Amino acid sequence: MHVADWELVTPPCTRCTGLGATTGGGATRNTVTDAFAKTQAAWEGEADVMYTDVLGLVTTAIGYLIDDKSGPNGYGPALTIPWVHKSDGQPATRDEIIQDWQTVKNAHNQSGGFDLPNDKKITQLKIPENVIQDLTASRMASNEKELLKSLPGFANFPADAQMAIHGMAWAMGAAFVPAYGFQAFADAANRGDWAAAKANSAFKGAAPKRKAAHDQMFDNAAAVVANKLDPDKLWYPDTVSTSAVGTALTTIKRPVVAAGIVAGIVAIGGGIYFATRPVPRRLPA
Repeated sequence: MHVADWELVTPPCTRCTGLGATTGGGATRNTVTDAFAKTQAAWEGEADVMYTDVLGLVTTAIGYLIDDKSGPNGYGPALTIPWVHKSDGQPATRDEIIQDWQTVKNAHNQSGGFDLPNDKKITQLKIPENVIQDLTASRMASNEKELLKSLPGFANFPADAQMAIHGMAWAMGAAFVPAYGFQAFADAANRGDWAAAKANSAFKGAAPKRKAAHDQMFDNAAAVVANKLDPDKLWYPDTVSTSAVGTALTTIKRPVVAAGIVAGIVAIGGGIYFATRPVPRRLPA
C-alpha cells in the first residue's frame, strides 16, 4: 500500500539525534550510524530517483533495493516510500510510482546495463534527502538484528570494525555469515581477533577501493584493542597508526607514567581543565 507520510513508517525518536534518530537499533555505535551514509555512498553512490543496478533490480537512495525480484510487477517495495514530483514537490500517486518504477525497469531491459544518468532523465519522481537518510538508518537497524545472530558481541566491537561489518552486510545481505560461509570471519570477530577477521573478510564482487577501506577499518580496530583506545571513536578514513592522538596514546603504555603526565599538566597554572567525553549515546531499544 502506498504510504503518503514517511512518519507513518518510521516515527521520529524525540530523545535521539543523528542518522539513527528513526531507527530502533541498539548495538551499533552512534559514531558509525552517523557516518555510515557518507562512507557507504563512496562505493554505492547516492540517488534520489529510481534506477536499476547492474543486475537490473530497481534501487534508490544508497543501494536501497525497491524490487521484490518477481519481474515487471515487483514494484511493491517502492510503494512504501513517499515519492514526490521533481517538478513541484507534490506527493506522487500509487499509479505514478508504479509508472516510474516500470519505466526504469524497462529501460534496463533494453540497455542491459547500469545507467543512472539516463534513469535520472526518464524518471518523474524523487525522494527528499531526509527520506534517503531514514531509509539508510532503517536498513541499518534491520541489518543489525540479523548480524547479532552470528555476532552476539557486536555491541562491544570497536567502531571501525562495526563500520566494516555493516558495509559487508550492505553489500551481501545481513545474513552473509550463514548464507555465504563466513564462519571463520565470525569466529575471529567474536573473539576480537581483527587481523584474522580482516584475513577472512574478502567477498566476491567487492570493488578494490571498498576492500581496501574495509581492511583499513579492521586494522584500526586491531590497533584500538591493542592500545586500549576509545572503542566509540571512528578512526576511518584516518588510521590509528598515523594519527597524532593515536601515536600519543600508544606511546604512554604504563598507567603510572600516564598519571604523572596528566598530573603535571593539570598543575600548570592551575587553570587547565579536561572535559570528559560525553556518555556515548546508543540508539533506543
